[in-house]
Amino acid sequence: MNIHKESKMQVNEIKSPLEKNFVESKPLAGFAFSRARHGKTVKGFTLMEIVVSLIILATVFGGLTASFIGVKRYVARANRRLVATNLSKQALNALYVQVRGDTWNTGPLSTGGGASRTYNFGANTQVPTATVIDNFSYGDNAHQNSYTVRTVNTNPPRQYREVTTTVWYPTE
Repeated sequence: MNIHKESKMQVNEIKSPLEKNFVESKPLAGFAFSRARHGKTVKGFTLMEIVVSLIILATVFGGLTASFIGVKRYVARANRRLVATNLSKQALNALYVQVRGDTWNTGPLSTGGGASRTYNFGANTQVPTATVIDNFSYGDNAHQNSYTVRTVNTNPPRQYREVTTTVWYPTE
């Protein structure tokens, strides 16, 4: 003889309306959910939850936008520096052919009898003293692109010259 009884819980046996709504609710797709309110099932989000989530999203997107703008400015400035570096290299390459014994004291690498001398770019380097590239001015009347030649003292004495180029480029 079997004494064991099986009992099944029926939905209509639940006493509390909250328990009834909890048992009967089904999972919804996405983020929506069910909640019992005044004995009825209410689906969705409250206005406060939506406002808070929009504020969080706006903060995140604002930060991302600011970082993209900063990176864009950095890249633009790096490109201008690259142009200035290339102008300087072009001037030094043009001066490289001037390293000769016959023009050492009279040519574009002479110090003019002093310790150093500054020359503007131009005929000696085939690089203009001021130029505009991509609507940016590299050098102007007040700040001309130039190079400085300085005699380097060594022991034992040798004839060395140090050449330093100066290229003005826009920072903003």
